[in-house]
Amino acid sequence: ADTLPPSDDWVFIGNGQTSKVPNVDGTGAVAQMVYVGHNYYDWAGPGQLTISAGDLTAERMCVGVQFNDGAVTQTGGVVTLSGELALGHESNFGSYTISGGSLDCGDHLLISDASTSSGLFHVVGSGATSITASYQLAFRNGTGELKFTLDAAGVTPITTQRMNLGTGVAAILTVDASAYTGPEADIVLVDYYHESRWDGNVFDTVNLIGPATSIDYQGGLENHCLTVHVIPEPATIILLGLGSLALLRRRRA
Repeated sequence: ADTLPPSDDWVFIGNGQTSKVPNVDGTGAVAQMVYVGHNYYDWAGPGQLTISAGDLTAERMCVGVQFNDGAVTQTGGVVTLSGELALGHESNFGSYTISGGSLDCGDHLLISDASTSSGLFHVVGSGATSITASYQLAFRNGTGELKFTLDAAGVTPITTQRMNLGTGVAAILTVDASAYTGPEADIVLVDYYHESRWDGNVFDTVNLIGPATSIDYQGGLENHCLTVHVIPEPATIILLGLGSLALLRRRRA
């Protein structure tokens, strides 16, 4: 189908199908479970879900299910889950990329949910209004990657209560600040309220691209955040300075 049904208990997206959340009459789509890439019935196969407008409400979304890959791309709209968003649910690869709209993962944002699976959660730019998980962002098993691609202004942070990197899991953090043109700053990537550490709660691998120079796990007893320190390239700083000087000259003239 080209669009998700307005109301359904179970939604399966496979065999390379690409679906869009409808926004025809404002009702959007409501489902109990949404599976993107699955191994059930006649629709088994990899799946893609594109969300550009409208509302998608469900209890749970699993991306990549039972040996089939799944991918979700959200550029707009509102996604509200009451339970969890699970990537790499069972022996497979699942990814979720968000650059616009809002995403409420419910209790859990699980990046790589099974021991033989892998998952990727990718935040692109500062266009998304909010990304939340009420209880935790967790790397549960397998290999998981959390990726942030900054735009000129920065990136939308993930807000959650806890960040758990798990034990026996390969947790990867990638920050691409190539497009960032703002001032030197500590940019918040994950804002979490309570420290609940497994295995030291540090990433196994950190990839920093462009003017991203270092990451830091900041915070006191009750307030924590994962930040990246960015220093614009000298050429960018010079251009910003010249722009400010030109503006000052115009004002004096």
